[in-house]
Amino acid sequence: MSKVVPGYTTAEVDGDFVVFLIGMRVNKVWKLHKWIPVALAMGPMLRELVRRKELGLMSFTSWVGPRGPVLVQYWRSVEQLESFARDARLPHHPAWKRWNKAVGNSGDVGVWHETYVVREGTFEALYGNMPTFGLASAGKPAPLTRSTRTAASRRAANAAQSPTADSPTTEAQTAEAPTVEAPTVEAPTVEAPTVEAPTGGAQAAEAQAAKAQAAEAQAAEAPVAEATHPSEPQSPTPEAANAA
Repeated sequence: MSKVVPGYTTAEVDGDFVVFLIGMRVNKVWKLHKWIPVALAMGPMLRELVRRKELGLMSFTSWVGPRGPVLVQYWRSVEQLESFARDARLPHHPAWKRWNKAVGNSGDVGVWHETYVVREGTFEALYGNMPTFGLASAGKPAPLTRSTRTAASRRAANAAQSPTADSPTTEAQTAEAPTVEAPTVEAPTVEAPTVEAPTGGAQAAEAQAAKAQAAEAQAAEAPVAEATHPSEPQSPTPEAANAA
């Protein structure tokens, strides 16, 4: 019997992993010759997986219920899991062929499985007064701390420890794309045509302005004649008197 660890612990797992659930169900208990071979087929598979760690099984736990066993398996990758299932040299492939031949779709015995791919840092686990169990046996157990007291804080702590959270940026990611300058197309300069005013009218206007200025100047220099009142007799000039 595994040793119980008092208090609360959690699990730490590096990298992605797979949770694989598999089991069987006895549908017709009286057909012993049908369901007993199915129940016994799992033993050779587990022994081979435990013996050869390179096949990818990290850990497993099993239970037996009133209708049959259930196993929870932890795998390193989904590729290793599927490779084990398809390889004709390994125990699963021949056992699957025997199942299809002996039971098939008769309904006498049921089998099932579920596969969950878990990305690194996207899980959490809690164990209270338990032996090293489940995911903790696939990875490693860790004591609970004040910062990992809740499920949300444990998920956050696992995500923070993931290398993808602060992975160094590769040169390919930091390389700046070359700047492509668009060719500058200069629009042709179109000079607006210069429209010259006709010179004849301008010269005539200038001549008239000059004449007006000259007339004003002459008027300003001419002596001012004194006006003689018609009622006043004009005294004859000395030249007029001599003539008389």
